[in-house]
Amino acid sequence: MKESLTMPLLHSLREIASFVEASPSYTCPDATGRKKKEQPTATCAENSLLQLSYQNIVRATDGFSLQNLAGSGNFGSVYKGILEESGVVIAVKVLNLLTHGASRSFLAECEALRNIRHRNLVKVLTKISGVDYQGNDFKALAYQFMVNGSLEDWLHPSVGMNEQETVRNLNFFQRVTVAVDVAHALEYLHHHCDTPIIHCDLKPSNILLDEERVGHISDFGLAKILSADRLNNSITQSSSLGIRGTIGYAPPEYGMGSELSTKGDVYSFGNLLLEMFTGKRPTNEMFKEGFSLHNFVVAALPEQLIEITDPILLEEQVKQGNDRHLQFLNSILEIGVICSAESPSARMDMSDAVTKLCSIRDKLHPTRLHREGQTLHAAQSADDLNKYLRSHKSGLERLRCSKVLPVLYFALYLVFAEVELFQQALELEKRKIKSKFVHLLLVYVICMNFLFLWIIIKSEFRIKQISCSATPFSAG
Repeated sequence: MKESLTMPLLHSLREIASFVEASPSYTCPDATGRKKKEQPTATCAENSLLQLSYQNIVRATDGFSLQNLAGSGNFGSVYKGILEESGVVIAVKVLNLLTHGASRSFLAECEALRNIRHRNLVKVLTKISGVDYQGNDFKALAYQFMVNGSLEDWLHPSVGMNEQETVRNLNFFQRVTVAVDVAHALEYLHHHCDTPIIHCDLKPSNILLDEERVGHISDFGLAKILSADRLNNSITQSSSLGIRGTIGYAPPEYGMGSELSTKGDVYSFGNLLLEMFTGKRPTNEMFKEGFSLHNFVVAALPEQLIEITDPILLEEQVKQGNDRHLQFLNSILEIGVICSAESPSARMDMSDAVTKLCSIRDKLHPTRLHREGQTLHAAQSADDLNKYLRSHKSGLERLRCSKVLPVLYFALYLVFAEVELFQQALELEKRKIKSKFVHLLLVYVICMNFLFLWIIIKSEFRIKQISCSATPFSAG
């Protein structure tokens, strides 16, 4: 009887060992079936990132060389960096503190990203604040690196790109899924944070794509957290940063009344949606004297849909030999038109936009949705599941980088040794070998049991401490 219990015990222990080994690199598929592959070294380096200095950043970016320059904005530049010790690839946003508003932008970004976690928001690893070699103040943010660059690069390849990057493009379904990704992120910021957050600068260059082309919103330098006394109106006054946003994407009311609201992000999202499927920027030279991208699309729908569609998407449709995409494209552009309405009250709420876009995506790939479970709502359920798993995963990632994991491995080793000794004791007992050695062996097994229980209890307490630890950076 005792012997029959040892095999299930061994099997359970092997499962526990496999879980401890594999859990930090767990990946969870989203509603489109794309797996979120994360670099294990990037997450394990989180603790070391907390101590990054100016010298570390200089070495990682090869002295801020032009070859590592990934982009630039109003308040600074973004560089690709490789940490020397771990080889982790990061993106480093270096603030130009001589630019008016750069320090305020840095604080705004830290404050906005302090307590938010979502699979479609770029992960900030840490902040770096110190002095450079000349004694000047230095401020930077280290981000998770996105290997596929920005949505801007995919929609409008620049002349400076190499031939391979110039010919790449997103097909119709990929654009729909990126639109869903961005919509989910905005819905989270507007409705699921402790206090609503307005991004204020949504545009293709601030949408980054990972290795699976999953969309992530970045650059919260102009973001505004709505104060508690303004939540009923969802409006707050602009700060000294001035009119927020980028021409073509900033809503018209920002230029007139300087009022910030979640509806402003909706306007930017509407123009982004129209740009993604027409291939035309809102700042195109054809849009002037009151004629906008919004009006351009309104005038064409629905009879002249083909005339305003991105030629790349039309070419894809011809190759496939069907017009299914055009049916969905009309619905997508209608969502973009409502979201980019001139009046804030006429714009769609991001929750409604998410529902409509997810419905279109699921109709494009119904079999994919069926495989992942018809009982789950393709948008919210998958997001909730990812949020839950990632919230627990972060604790396991910090656990793997702490001193607790080696202790757990040692505890598992003791258990395996205990089971082996127990099997030997049973074998001796079956052979009718009665000796002090057998008795000592059983006493040793019992002692190891108590040791194992003590280690597990201590480790569990430490795991809770790690999981509940503070975020890796703060605005102060």
